[in-house]
Amino acid sequence: VTDQMEWLAKHEPEPAANQDVQTNLQLFAERQAKEVGLTIKTQKPLPTDATAGRHFHRAKFQFTVTGTEQALYQWFDRLNVPDQLRITTQIRLTPNQQDDTKIDCTATVEQWFVPKTS
Repeated sequence: VTDQMEWLAKHEPEPAANQDVQTNLQLFAERQAKEVGLTIKTQKPLPTDATAGRHFHRAKFQFTVTGTEQALYQWFDRLNVPDQLRITTQIRLTPNQQDDTKIDCTATVEQWFVPKTS
């Protein structure tokens, strides 16, 4: 347990406002999707998990993208970074109806953060 506590102390983010974390998460995921060649169909913010009494809150954003299998793997690789407390928690893949070389994907990306206190 000591190793885990030390890791968390080393990687704990500075307190931030929910809106800032959610905006940064959206911009980061969007930029990474475009860089690997994915087409973004939709994106929407999801309610932040801000359960009272918890030290960490979770900002969430849902993306629907389309692209090649390789591009999707590259995107997930860039999004899922434990040291930055960011991960894709839900992934739904379906064949693209217009192009059999592409995959449609709906993914929920989450960012854990420490909320600013008033």
